[in-house]
Amino acid sequence: MGTPRRSLFDDLASAKGRPTVQWKVQECFPRDQFETCTLTIEQWLANSDDDGYGLKNRAAKWQALMTACALALPGVTSQDGLRQEPRVGYDPVGDQLFFIFKASNNGTTYLVSPHGIDMGEEEIKP
Repeated sequence: MGTPRRSLFDDLASAKGRPTVQWKVQECFPRDQFETCTLTIEQWLANSDDDGYGLKNRAAKWQALMTACALALPGVTSQDGLRQEPRVGYDPVGDQLFFIFKASNNGTTYLVSPHGIDMGEEEIKP
């Protein structure tokens, strides 16, 4: 999906003296069964816990969501739109949140995270 772009996370990390964060969009084969271990966008926005990267309030979370949408939705719209509403998960290995976008028809799943999620080669779409 191209070169990682600067994002809200970059600005927040710079302000806190953290290393620069690079958005990463990963295309993988259809992923299902996320519902039991992820949050809806509404649940995530309502949660007042600090998600790291300076996402301490609803406005910062909305900006992060809009950045993730801007990166993932071009791929999703080229495949007839979303199969279901985006969700938010947590990657304990990378200690980061991630957004999940599932495309219709071929079921490509797009994962958008600050640093990328460690996955096996067989899970990533060529």
